[in-house]
Amino acid sequence: MEKGEPVSTSQPLYLQIYTILKKRIFDENYGEGAFLPSERELSEEFQVERATVRRSLKLLSDENLIRKIPGTGSKILFPSPNSSLPKTIDTDWISFVLPGNSVTKISEPFMALLFNDLETECRKLGYSLFYTNATSYENLPALIREHGVKTVIWVSDVERSILDLAYKNKINSIVFGNEYKHFPSIAVDYFGGSQIALRHLIENGHQKIALINGIPNYYTARMRLDGYYTAMLRNKQPIVQDYVVNGDWGFESGYSCMRRLLALSAPPTAVFAANDMMGLGALKAATDLGLSVPEDVSIIGGDNIKQSQYSSPTLTTVGPSIPQLAALLAQYAVASEQNSPAEKGVPPFKIIVPVVLYQRASVRTLSGSGNS
Repeated sequence: MEKGEPVSTSQPLYLQIYTILKKRIFDENYGEGAFLPSERELSEEFQVERATVRRSLKLLSDENLIRKIPGTGSKILFPSPNSSLPKTIDTDWISFVLPGNSVTKISEPFMALLFNDLETECRKLGYSLFYTNATSYENLPALIREHGVKTVIWVSDVERSILDLAYKNKINSIVFGNEYKHFPSIAVDYFGGSQIALRHLIENGHQKIALINGIPNYYTARMRLDGYYTAMLRNKQPIVQDYVVNGDWGFESGYSCMRRLLALSAPPTAVFAANDMMGLGALKAATDLGLSVPEDVSIIGGDNIKQSQYSSPTLTTVGPSIPQLAALLAQYAVASEQNSPAEKGVPPFKIIVPVVLYQRASVRTLSGSGNS
């Protein structure tokens, strides 16, 4: 949609504008205290009504990326990141490291919310937070020490060779959203979350339940898939292999996966999407095919991002409390820096963060079920 050109025919306009503005905030090096263009200028640029722009700006405000100042405009709160390490050692830094050259990006809604909340929690504890992307370079340990990084939080599926390098060089580390035998790990209970979502659908009378999962080799995708199969087997529900499809965590992949599911000769009556962005894409696909959610098909997402509260219908989802997750990560990152488990000879701990079901409007109770 840059310069008025649509990015997608399937994604709602307000989400397209929100995505572009977020990318600009992260990528275009706005100066300190900068403001976004006015609502009028944005509506002219994207050729939409001002109400659509306001909806996009509300999402950015909810993620603490901007603050709307009456009579002035939308002030940017989150500075554009510099992928290089910080240039000073005057501050105690914690590093939030994402996989290099992958689809896991800081601009993804879940990661953006987590990073913002984590930055706040670190600041409370007297530390500063920055993020970068992991690449396989041999001078990584020296760079981390040179720039005053006290603890590294390795996020998602960072390459195992990089974790091995960090362990070999005794870099104080925590792994989030993955497992590594030498470092403490914190992960969301995606296995349990899948079972909660499936149980909710089954209790509402659904048997033909599909899964739109993420990238198959990701730890989080494996946990969701295991939870899906476990829930179906425990509840004696039929497993149809055509009902398990893989996206790439993004809106467009959720959209295409849903169209594929609904084209089956016996389409599912309910779909569990591994994250909310794919769930929102699935919702849009059903609507574009003339179906009604939840009357014709029910959908549950995952992660509980802000956008799930603004869709039509609002998206039922399972996920952690992101503020509580951020507080936990900050506390353990600081505690690990101050009292390294590895140096004390203590086996690495593993913490699984529970999730809950957020019931909204995208799941229907089928007639004849115990809940009808």
